[in-house]
Amino acid sequence: MTGRRRPLVTSDEARDLADRLPGRPDTSPSPVRHGLDARPLIVHILTTVTVATEGPVPGPVFPDLAGAPDVDAGPVGHRAAAALRLLARRTDLKAAVLRSPLGYAALRRAAARYVAGETRDEALATARDLSRRGHGATVDHMGEDTRDPGAAREATEEFLALLAALGQADGDAALRGVSVSLDLSHIGLAVPADGPHRAGRHLAEIAGAAGAAGAAGHEIMISMEGPERADAILAAHAAVSVDYPHVGVTLQAGLYRTVGDLDAVLARPGRVRLVKGAYAEPAEVAHPRGPALDAAYAALARRLVAAAADGRAVSIATHDPVLLSSVLHDVEARGGPAAVPDLEVEMLHGVRADRLAAVAARGVPTRTYLVYGREWWLYLCHRLAESPADLLAALADAVGSLPGTTGPAHDRMVASSARPGRA
Repeated sequence: MTGRRRPLVTSDEARDLADRLPGRPDTSPSPVRHGLDARPLIVHILTTVTVATEGPVPGPVFPDLAGAPDVDAGPVGHRAAAALRLLARRTDLKAAVLRSPLGYAALRRAAARYVAGETRDEALATARDLSRRGHGATVDHMGEDTRDPGAAREATEEFLALLAALGQADGDAALRGVSVSLDLSHIGLAVPADGPHRAGRHLAEIAGAAGAAGAAGHEIMISMEGPERADAILAAHAAVSVDYPHVGVTLQAGLYRTVGDLDAVLARPGRVRLVKGAYAEPAEVAHPRGPALDAAYAALARRLVAAAADGRAVSIATHDPVLLSSVLHDVEARGGPAAVPDLEVEMLHGVRADRLAAVAARGVPTRTYLVYGREWWLYLCHRLAESPADLLAALADAVGSLPGTTGPAHDRMVASSARPGRA
């Protein structure tokens, strides 16, 4: 078992290509007429090169990471995923949901699978529970694309309050090492006229507060957003990391530019978190979802494992058992988790907790990304886009919150929608 999901070119497709090569017709010289059929060699070359471009996995997928299989929703599900990624960016729809008591209540129940709560106290209670199960936590007050200066300031104040709560809980071992993640567009980057300056000022204020609470090791992680904001985000990280080395940044494997961006990020302080990227991006700036994206992620992850072996703090953020197995084989080849102590695996709250537990059982530090707040529209759309098969469960959750739809019949419907392995 190689850990491949499917090759870019199958053996049958390679044979068809070989048959179509010039020189096959009887009117032209052919190696077959001289007793040598070149087609097997051509097929071997085509399939070997194709597998290499997918990003080789240096060993099999670990059975404990595979667990219950991820559900493939098929072509219809893939189209639904693409639609959800587009809906995620519709700020008008997000505003409409937040304004509608009925719509908010319905979708909030669907979002509850992935969201720790609406308040920081709920998020910190979830972080404590995760700690008891052996996992760290990254907490994020949800929000993005905040264009109003006052709202950006309110978001900044909430992050400061979250860090103050963590500082006051330094005696609570369960909250030691909790990190805080944020989108710069939530704290000012999207404000017209002075967005980058405003976000940079707010980020420095948050980083300073984290430093004051830093005895418990509270890092700040900057999330990556759409490619149009990548330069501003990386510039903000470059500026703040000079004085605050506990501020890290996220890179998206999906963007072509990330290969070069990683070089620059590794040249300065701060944790590096690698994600695939949840946004729907045009083909000219990003890999399509599938083997090409997996290959890009695997290549970047290998570089980060090497950096972690040299003492760089790294977070590998994925639920993919093939990519996780690739990383863990690399870690084992370097002497095991003890030889790469600054590497951790991070997964999302409500998604494949069984897989995270399997990674932790192998001695690799693990972390769960928790979000809280009211602005969960984009987050819910992205989570459902990553697992279109969960749309039915989300529908059951939403309908179940409407008046007159609760009771035994609804409970049976929700129970039947839960697939094996769901967190």
